[in-house]
Amino acid sequence: MSSFGDFSTKYQKDERFKAIDKARDRESMFQDFLSELRKREKDEKHREKEKTRTDFMNLLKEQKSLTKHSHWSDVKRKIHSDPRYKAVDSSSRREDWFREYVKKLDETPSREDSGARKEREKRERQEASLREREKEVKEALSSSMREREKERDQQLHNEQETNFRTMLLDLVRDPNMTWKEAKKALRKDSRWEFVGDVLPRSERDEIFKEHMASLAKKMRDFPQKSSSDSGVGYMSFLFLSHSLFIITSMLSRSKSNATS
Repeated sequence: MSSFGDFSTKYQKDERFKAIDKARDRESMFQDFLSELRKREKDEKHREKEKTRTDFMNLLKEQKSLTKHSHWSDVKRKIHSDPRYKAVDSSSRREDWFREYVKKLDETPSREDSGARKEREKRERQEASLREREKEVKEALSSSMREREKERDQQLHNEQETNFRTMLLDLVRDPNMTWKEAKKALRKDSRWEFVGDVLPRSERDEIFKEHMASLAKKMRDFPQKSSSDSGVGYMSFLFLSHSLFIITSMLSRSKSNATS
């Protein structure tokens, strides 16, 4: 950088130089100017250095495979041709900045990473809430459907039980008839197919036994008639009495189901 002596020799005839009367003032102003110039140059170099450092850090950030345990020698081979690498005029400074960067990788996540994590957590909470709501709706619908299905099954069961009892009244009037003999007659009736599909065998057996017990009881309770009494009249009375018994039993069961 120029000295005041060199400056004076070069510009002593310049009107702007001669406008300052005292040589001491000229030199003082010259030194102030040099100080300001040095300061600006220093600031400029600092800005350039910071820009170089920022560019180099961005270059490292673009290397997605970097971890806290990455080696500078390996990374250097991948990025040495990048202008941001070459802009750093010191190999030791490059390595220092590299070590500084990888040291912070596992310590403090970047704002971008933190924001992405918060967004992901928010999305996961929303999805979990939606799944829970869908589950509740499905459970409610399933419960309602099960109740309706149960009601339909019970109604169908009651209908076929009524049909079976009616079939017994219509077709099984002899208290001495066996279940095997009764089934032959019952199978000829069109209602048997539906009864067989709905009522389990054990329940059909129980209803048949109940029916036969009722027939036997009616026979025992029926007054003894003379030999001249008509057998047809006896059987008609027996059938009518048993029908009334079955109807009364069914009405009682219907009231019980309605109450429950």
